Amino acid sequence: MVDEHKREKLQRSAQSFLESGERVQLGLYGTSIPISIQVVAVLILVVLVLEGPRLLDDVAELIAVLLFAVAVRWLTYKLRGRLVVLTDRNLYVLAAKGRKATDVLIKHPRDSVAVMIGGSPFDPTLVLGDQTIYVDGPVRLQRANAIIKTAQPGANVPAT
Repeated sequence: MVDEHKREKLQRSAQSFLESGERVQLGLYGTSIPISIQVVAVLILVVLVLEGPRLLDDVAELIAVLLFAVAVRWLTYKLRGRLVVLTDRNLYVLAAKGRKATDVLIKHPRDSVAVMIGGSPFDPTLVLGDQTIYVDGPVRLQRANAIIKTAQPGANVPAT
């Protein structure tokens, strides 16, 4: 489960899109761009920096490559972020810029939409109806599994 501080942050981020009195139980930040595409973007830059078979001989070039990798990840979440929110009544996928929700992409009553893990071990995804959210890292994958478990019919809904 999400600790109270994180749950409150999710609640504030999604509040303008929730129904009156609705309480966030679980949430997950992801992206709509596959992790493999992000890695390919970094590799392309590495090839451009290396200019063929030459090895990195300058620390400044290495720092530039690392900064580009960080920038790709940051831009991915800034421009194409997704916020999955499971409340006591509904399941939402919200478009997000950074950690701020900007629009509702889907809203389904709890237990009314299939939720599953898909993709590959290198690009795991959380699939909610027609939305695919790319989940990177073991912590986010664990949160995705918690959402699946909690969103299933008959799951215990804690009192708010």
